[in-house]
Amino acid sequence: MEQTKEKRQDNIIKKEKNVYLKWVKDHKSFLVGAGISISLLVLLILGAHNKAELESLVLSIKASIAKKKNALSEGGVLNLEPLASKMNKGMKTGIKHTPHPVRGFARKLPAGQSASPEKLMSAHKIGIELQPGYTFVDEYWTGKNVS
Repeated sequence: MEQTKEKRQDNIIKKEKNVYLKWVKDHKSFLVGAGISISLLVLLILGAHNKAELESLVLSIKASIAKKKNALSEGGVLNLEPLASKMNKGMKTGIKHTPHPVRGFARKLPAGQSASPEKLMSAHKIGIELQPGYTFVDEYWTGKNVS
């Protein structure tokens, strides 16, 4: 008697599961749209919460682009660090920057400058052949509490 009752309950659960799965399949596109809508809603709420910072960032980016266009058209080098610091200012990310190494890399120099013989040698030692107008930045450490 007890086993038949359990079997009936199992059958009911299986039927309900099948009904649910059929409904999900039939409404898949609606569910995807709802998921995207919820994500967009959360983004809008966060954007409204940080509206002043976002407006300031957009104005800063527009001004920076206008200034940088002239520098690029004259063959200058684009420096994004001031823009990056403005983007991070006022934004609370909660990211902790732990000390970590940064590998050596080639960096473009301003027009008319060239790499020193020491930098050419450092790059060559690790298999980097520097093109004219580039220098080599040695490996370094960055992050909090780096001395």
